[in-house]
Amino acid sequence: MDTFPLISCVMPTYGRPEFVDESLAMFLAQDYENKELLIVNDCPGQKFVGEFPQVRIFNCEKRFKTLGEKRNFAISQAKGEWISVWDDDDIYMPWRLSFSMQEIAAFETPLYRPYEYWAYWGDAQLHHNQAIPGWISHPLVTFYRELWEASGGYPHITLNEDSGLFRKMHEFLGSDWLTYPIERADRYMIMRCASLYSHTSIAGGKRPPNTSPGTIEISPRPIQDRLLRHAAEGIIEQHSSASKTSSFKPSPAQEMLGKGWLESVRTRPHLDDRPIESQSVGFGALGRHGRLGYDGKQVIVGGKHVRHALSAHAPSDVKFRVDEGYDGFDTYVAINDDAIGKATSADFFVLVDGEIKGCATNVIPGDPPRRIFVDVEKGQTLELRTQTRRWSHCHSVWLEPTYCCSKPNAQQQRTFIDCLRRAEVSQPEVPEQEVDLCISTVVSPGYEGWLQTFLESLRVNGACKDALIAVVCFGTNSKIDLLIQQYGAIKVSCKSLVNVNMTSKSVLYSMGKIVPAKKYLCFDTDMVVLGSLREVVASLDLFCKSSVLICRDAANISKLGHALTGLYGSDRDSLKSLAGPSAVRCLDFPLVVNDGFFLASRPALNSVDELIRSFPGAVDWIEEKSQAIPWRNQFVFNLALAKLGTAVEIDQSMNWQLNHRSLELDGETGTVRTTSMGTPLKVIHFNGGGRNRYPILREQFHRDSHLESPSQACMATSTVRRAQSKNAECREPRFVICSSLRTGSHMLATAFDQHPKLKVAGEILVRPKLFGLGENKNSPEGELLVINESFQKFNGCIIHRQHLGAIQHLGEMPDLKIIFLRRRNWLAQLVSEIRAHQTNVWHVAPEGVNYLSNDGSSKPEQSPPQLTISVKRCIQFLQDQNRLDLLALKHLSGCARLTVAYEDLQWNWKEAIQEALQFLEIDEVPLAPVTLKQGFPAYQSVANYDEIAHFFSNTRWDVRPVDQMSKWAREPLKTVQ
Repeated sequence: MDTFPLISCVMPTYGRPEFVDESLAMFLAQDYENKELLIVNDCPGQKFVGEFPQVRIFNCEKRFKTLGEKRNFAISQAKGEWISVWDDDDIYMPWRLSFSMQEIAAFETPLYRPYEYWAYWGDAQLHHNQAIPGWISHPLVTFYRELWEASGGYPHITLNEDSGLFRKMHEFLGSDWLTYPIERADRYMIMRCASLYSHTSIAGGKRPPNTSPGTIEISPRPIQDRLLRHAAEGIIEQHSSASKTSSFKPSPAQEMLGKGWLESVRTRPHLDDRPIESQSVGFGALGRHGRLGYDGKQVIVGGKHVRHALSAHAPSDVKFRVDEGYDGFDTYVAINDDAIGKATSADFFVLVDGEIKGCATNVIPGDPPRRIFVDVEKGQTLELRTQTRRWSHCHSVWLEPTYCCSKPNAQQQRTFIDCLRRAEVSQPEVPEQEVDLCISTVVSPGYEGWLQTFLESLRVNGACKDALIAVVCFGTNSKIDLLIQQYGAIKVSCKSLVNVNMTSKSVLYSMGKIVPAKKYLCFDTDMVVLGSLREVVASLDLFCKSSVLICRDAANISKLGHALTGLYGSDRDSLKSLAGPSAVRCLDFPLVVNDGFFLASRPALNSVDELIRSFPGAVDWIEEKSQAIPWRNQFVFNLALAKLGTAVEIDQSMNWQLNHRSLELDGETGTVRTTSMGTPLKVIHFNGGGRNRYPILREQFHRDSHLESPSQACMATSTVRRAQSKNAECREPRFVICSSLRTGSHMLATAFDQHPKLKVAGEILVRPKLFGLGENKNSPEGELLVINESFQKFNGCIIHRQHLGAIQHLGEMPDLKIIFLRRRNWLAQLVSEIRAHQTNVWHVAPEGVNYLSNDGSSKPEQSPPQLTISVKRCIQFLQDQNRLDLLALKHLSGCARLTVAYEDLQWNWKEAIQEALQFLEIDEVPLAPVTLKQGFPAYQSVANYDEIAHFFSNTRWDVRPVDQMSKWAREPLKTVQ
């Protein structure tokens, strides 16, 4: 019996001896053994007597001034560490104590109050009642005695003394109103609302208390009210037939109960107990404490009922205030089991102060729970957000959402095991402030030469001088340590748990948990950097935070299923053991990647790490053929990206794999290009059979070599070209307005042309003759001639991003400035483009004088007919725009660049135009726009606007009506130099 905590049931009573007898019988019938009942009778002259096991009677000669004082006295006499309120007039089922302790252990709560109970109003039919604020719930509760002490006990009042205690308890715990779900068959109390005696808080009966003096021998007896007794017997019968055990079973959580347990609960609170700042859910209501917010169902994942859970049907957003004293937030996410077999999925995001810090994407029914852990130190607000592409049955749930104190103290060892259990990683000493970019690679003794080549090429060409370089070391020696020191890198020491081989580099998949940074750029050591990495790092901001930028494998395998059998020597059955049955869906995934180079934000990389950890057989599958196929980790990485749906393919010049490809060396310029397209290469990967090819490329980066590196040759060539260009008759300053569809390029160009020191042309590659230029032959050479000729006559011109060849030439021109135009409101951009096609209103001007038309946006007398735009067309439009933006940024990385938003030209013309003139380094004079948009906003122009808004809600592409986005539209985009 001592295994179970002692529960003290406190029964204050006054003038209701009949009820005391009935309540005594209910206590003795309890199936929980370690219990006691304290009966406190303060009716003067009236004395209760009786001897019963585990029952103590207190007859007070003087009546307490208030009921609050009476209850405090009863608890002060209690011996138990848990207190159960045991009011004399209410009906308690035999499982009340055992069930309460079972739930206390499951929820780890110091205050247990079930959400539902029965009420008796004198009818044969019982009524359903809920324990909500402002209504009676006190007779239900069981609480930790230390919580009563810490809260200061009941206030000294007679009415609402229970509400006063609850308020103090919730304030002490920092929690919201605590109630916990209970099945209908497990309800353990009937509140006696209709009785003989009058009640302090509800009508009750009409008989006054029986205060007759004398000695009253109490003895257990059944409920005397026939209807009430039959109702109670029916509940007991239903409970028995439900085939549920009501006897208390010890659990690990229960064993923690004791000294210090209350404080441990306070320092690791569950979010379903915390106050909510705001909430919105896609269907039903927000479910708490293991309840779904609809249909009266429970949160069940993997066949198990999860007691601490938040159910928020996607799309949803639930916001909490981050309490002081916590530095971490930990949770698991999943789709509830009742959605298994349904075609739906959810993306989960955790935001701290509005910034995404953790995510788990493409979670489908039947997937095992995925973990998200984020740092909330110094944060003010925490948001739990879900998105979905299929709303129906998207029963997204947050499991065990908990604040915690995660940082190790000085005595704790700072070690970490990676997601594929390759090594025990010693976390390095790093700056507490999160760095913007961490560049990582892996090395072991014997690869010092490769490490030197990589680090030197990164230093010379990478253009990432502010990045934190982390070298993950599987063993070390003096040369490795010296290289790390010379290049200002940090050392991440690893104790290998398996034989060191190619799979060891998978530690990089877990870098987000080893070194704190906003972005991670991870390389194999056998790579050489030949170009700037700055633009590809900047391009990550164009995509969702969950994106991973990656290059396709040079083997050009069309499907992941083909790679599984051809590259990794496995089959479908083994795949099910590796990652579960749902992994079979990924076999048709069309992007097979090489993990020698990948770029991701911290939330995205941590999402990959956690998903790989959830694969039940990943480690065994890798070890199965670790000798014959020591690169199986790469398939696990591919599988994770396929399941997450977050892989973004980038140009293969960022990971040119020499095991399947060749390249060309330009001796005159020092550039290295592809053999087919002639594209300059940024990163060369000496993998597999390409390990010993083109040794000159590696030798150029040996620090003791006198050979000139490719980048140095390029710099020399650029110097010569710059000197030549100075002798040419070019107008200064020289700039290009690099525009996309409907981004206000002609509005800006026309305004610039008003400046006394500027002469600006329009779209010279579309209509060169309009501006007195030679004919464009629609070839790279022809475009270059037109561009060069234009700079003899004009300071600037407009070139659309669709002219990729011309954009590439621009990136090679010295002293050229780029004004990069974009639109924030992409739907308005698409509407404008469609309208232009329908009305045939384009930027055409007679005789090339006033080449800005009204952009088709002058205010019409009547509203134009509404458009219906398919979601598919929206997605294609966004993909096309992203691709052109990314390629343009890549080619223009060497130019000074100012990004201007179309919305800024509309809302903040004066500030935007003055900022542009400052960028061009010319006198700031007032310039008036020829036209400003006065047309109908997108949300009034699109018939199916609600459908599009719902599909893209809570994503990077969230649609916002113009009349609701004025503040947002006025936020300036950052200047990128």
